[in-house]
Amino acid sequence: MSMNFAIVYGLCPLAVFFFKDLYGDNVNIYGLNEDPQVVLEIAIAVLISYFTCIIFYGSGKRSRYFSHPKYQVGTIARTLNLRIVYGVMLVLGAFSLYAYTYQYGGYFRTVELTGLIRQGLQDDYLETEGSFIFIQNLTTMAFLAAVISMAFVAAEGRRYMPLLIAAAILSIMVSLIWGSRGQVLIFALMLIFTWMATRYPRGVGLRPGMVLFFVLLALMADFFVGVGKDITASLYQDDLTIGDVVSNYKYIPLAPVVGYYDEFIASLVGAFSYSGLDYSYYYDSFAIPLYLVPGRLFGIEKPETIVVLNTYLVHGVWEQMTPPGLVGYGYYSLGFPGVVISSGIYAFVLGLLDRAKEIRTFDKSVFPVIYAPFVLYWGIYYFQGDPKNLTLSMTPTVILILAFWFLSLSKRRPVRPASA
Repeated sequence: MSMNFAIVYGLCPLAVFFFKDLYGDNVNIYGLNEDPQVVLEIAIAVLISYFTCIIFYGSGKRSRYFSHPKYQVGTIARTLNLRIVYGVMLVLGAFSLYAYTYQYGGYFRTVELTGLIRQGLQDDYLETEGSFIFIQNLTTMAFLAAVISMAFVAAEGRRYMPLLIAAAILSIMVSLIWGSRGQVLIFALMLIFTWMATRYPRGVGLRPGMVLFFVLLALMADFFVGVGKDITASLYQDDLTIGDVVSNYKYIPLAPVVGYYDEFIASLVGAFSYSGLDYSYYYDSFAIPLYLVPGRLFGIEKPETIVVLNTYLVHGVWEQMTPPGLVGYGYYSLGFPGVVISSGIYAFVLGLLDRAKEIRTFDKSVFPVIYAPFVLYWGIYYFQGDPKNLTLSMTPTVILILAFWFLSLSKRRPVRPASA
């Protein structure tokens, strides 16, 4: 949560408004008017959002809901339940990958099309309407299988390494058909956070080695965000190699991140500058169940999210392309009170999850393997301010939670009070 605010609403505004000489080649707020009053209103909205998040995160972290769990799930790590769910996730991920790529002529053809589409050539190369395109969201089941196996490795040793390797290979295959730098980073962070949540549920504090590790990881991620799209494009160009891309890339620290998130600042400028704004009252959040239904199969017309209006204000086109971010979504929904509501919900859930992580350790619960996927998808996609994208991204994780709940019903037993 703090990292999101530091990057999106801290670093990006500085680069956009004050350090154009350094980040000018990476920043583009699309010619929107940077009126001083608008900038002041944006600053106030961001401060309101941040302090609301601090308050509600603390409230969730102090919640007593998980302090005295009524039920204990035995030693789940040593039962068949977790292995069964791992197998289900792996099979569903593999089947979804096959079903999705089949409609495009097979796996390798789909990877090739992904690379071409990432270059903006979809109109020339897309060979099907993709009636089953929604299945792509289920391919990330492979990520969840990798998370489960990582928890096993962290808690029980290297004998579970083959499970992790199998899930990692499938996850890499899935990442290639997504062609998304964000998905790759999320997968890597899932594994790291799962290992940490399993080994150190109550945290380990700031250790020099840990700090150095995350600094190096951040720099690698920053470089990858900047060069990743060009690397993907080089795979399908005879006159361009990965080596050429890397050697020709002019790296400026944090510039790729600024270039990736500057649209959130442009969204705020657009939203606060738009005099004809009518509040949406969270209509797209209430429509979340509709986004789970494959519209092309059932002919259901789904309402567009506020992202469409935001994209029009930023780019001048009516498309679902640019999410407004946490503060922008709250402002579109209900003005400044909407910023408080959206920020409060976002932070309270994160606080509640952190509290649960401290209580439900891996030897008593399966929660640590749910924690990393849920926190990352919620923390990233809710912060983007797009309920539709959040719903589709979290669907595999919700399926994982339901699977655990179903399988653990027969294992649950009341915790007996200690005898006096």
